[in-house]
Amino acid sequence: MTATQTPAPSGQAPAAASSPAPGAAPPPTRPSRRWLRWVAGVVVALLCVVAMLVVLAGGSKGGASDPRNRGDAGTAALVALLGDEGVTVSVHDATTAPSALGGSTVVLSGAYLGADGLARVLDQRPARVVLLGYGSDELTAAGIPVRDSLASGALREPGCAHPVATAAGSVVVEASLGYVPGTADPRPEQACYGSADGRGSAFLEYVLRGVAVDVVAGGLANDDLRSVGGVVRGNAAFGLRLLGQQPELVWWVVSAPPDAAGGGNLDAPSLVPARVGLFLLATVPLLFVVAVWRGRRLGPILTERLPVVVPASETVEGHGRLYHRLKAYDTAAVHLRRGTVDRLARRFGTPDTEQLVGIVADCTTLSAQDVAHALTGPAPQTETDLWNLRNTLARIEQEARS
Repeated sequence: MTATQTPAPSGQAPAAASSPAPGAAPPPTRPSRRWLRWVAGVVVALLCVVAMLVVLAGGSKGGASDPRNRGDAGTAALVALLGDEGVTVSVHDATTAPSALGGSTVVLSGAYLGADGLARVLDQRPARVVLLGYGSDELTAAGIPVRDSLASGALREPGCAHPVATAAGSVVVEASLGYVPGTADPRPEQACYGSADGRGSAFLEYVLRGVAVDVVAGGLANDDLRSVGGVVRGNAAFGLRLLGQQPELVWWVVSAPPDAAGGGNLDAPSLVPARVGLFLLATVPLLFVVAVWRGRRLGPILTERLPVVVPASETVEGHGRLYHRLKAYDTAAVHLRRGTVDRLARRFGTPDTEQLVGIVADCTTLSAQDVAHALTGPAPQTETDLWNLRNTLARIEQEARS
């Protein structure tokens, strides 16, 4: 015998669809996706950090005339051109000072140049030494007396017989980069790319201890090697001919005075990359975004007063532990005496402490002096005194009740 199902009326859902059968498993709940928000936030933060690192790594490194600096003031473009011409370029700084310089071209640049450092380089008999981007103070301290001279940014002709300058042709030297020979020795063997008024030259060549020492005021930065407005510049040709005469080129960025061993003193600020400060500054808006995001996630601050129910026993126990930890024997004694006096006052109908002392002394085996000392005596000084006071007050209440 088969059972037949009565179709549900139109517009009504079957009863089985509205409520699950008894004993049936509950419908699966929708999983919480809060962890997806955390993962998304972490991924976005990591992407921002990676992007900043890429931008900072792709930016300039080092200061002016630094071969690792790809900015306008650096010389990374010239190093790349020398590498294309087959010249082996090794870059050194205070942490990796060069040891062998004989027979190679040495370029000195950076924030320091002293007489001892230059003399130590000349003692190793390099083929040529090029001093790039130094001012009059550094050069004078190194034994090359010159003074600064203003220079225009227009094209300059060689104006000398130096083979490198004559082969390179005209170059562009920016302002405040010209040099004028001083009155003291040594005097330059060649002075090229002089200004129109004859007060300065951008390229000076000396011979010190039998080594050619070239002083280059500028014109070899990355920005100087570009062709602007169709003007033909000989800056790149000048740099390649001057620095590419030997198969090996040692570029030493002197950022600290050399020590007795020929290395450089490790200056802590010089070991920190120049863009670290910019990187830390870039993390400030990221931290602000994360703070706003998490603040919105937590919702607004509740300002309404919520009812809080705490059992009295827990409150008393918490206060007692706090007094015990702080060794507040006087405060604990005040509360013990106040509670005892209040209970005795309700029992005997008088809040006067002196009357309570007499009444309690008549009702107990304690003397009036002992009762007065327990109820109004001095504060205990030790934990033992507090414990004895507690026992005395408990004895007074127990005997008073009986």
